[in-house]
Amino acid sequence: MFQGMKVAAKKSSKKDSSKKSNRGKASLEETRGSELTQSFSDKFDNLGIGVRTLAKIIENQGEILHQLQELNYKVGRLENWFKEMEEKMNNNFDFTNKKTFKEVII
Repeated sequence: MFQGMKVAAKKSSKKDSSKKSNRGKASLEETRGSELTQSFSDKFDNLGIGVRTLAKIIENQGEILHQLQELNYKVGRLENWFKEMEEKMNNNFDFTNKKTFKEVII
């Protein structure tokens, strides 16, 4: 009954399988016109930040984060220094004596 029948399976190529996996994903071009992206763009336009500047910010975000962390550390040191000065002022510390101060490099 089934003697003359051949069963052939089509091999799927890598291209076909990648298309299948990307079906549910939106490409960057497709999302450009979305409401969220437009809102985001409008906010940066209102700040006067251009597309190229925004692209540079995104590209260099690791370095920017590192610099912000350094600034945060330095601000913390300054806050501690000011607290110490305030405590000394509250304890009637003599600020006129130059020998009591050392140069602090931040």
